[in-house]
Amino acid sequence: VSLDIINQTSPYKVTYYKEREEILYFSTSKGLEYVITFVLDKTLDIPNMYQLVIEELFQTHASYDPLIEKTIVSVIHAFFTDKMNVLAYVCDTSDKHEKATNYLFNKWFMRHNGNRYYKYDGIVNAMDNIYYSSIICSREHNNVLSIKTTFYNFVAELQK
Repeated sequence: VSLDIINQTSPYKVTYYKEREEILYFSTSKGLEYVITFVLDKTLDIPNMYQLVIEELFQTHASYDPLIEKTIVSVIHAFFTDKMNVLAYVCDTSDKHEKATNYLFNKWFMRHNGNRYYKYDGIVNAMDNIYYSSIICSREHNNVLSIKTTFYNFVAELQK
């Protein structure tokens, strides 16, 4: 993911975290620090599928800051400059905020999609946890139908 492309639209300056090109970093005007990574995910055997991981480093949770959303969206748009990339995410269940996180991410998607991407959602109830997951691909991707089918088949298998 190109820092130049990200920083053309990002309100917060995004850099590499500790000079590691696989980890993106930004800090907010209120002192929050975030890292964003795209981890190659071979779970579904979909080429160029990466899991999106967003983490607030010190879990301080200051008040709402709309520039965080805009920064993360800039990173995601830069990720999709390669139309063959596929983005997967699963809402973290460790803090018991997975439903709220899923709602927030869906709201961001609706606000910033601009009809550029397809998003497929899955919910799995397993071991007393509800897992919210999604997969996103460009509308220009060559294998949209295959991605959708593979994802929904995987979700169905997990629900059994």
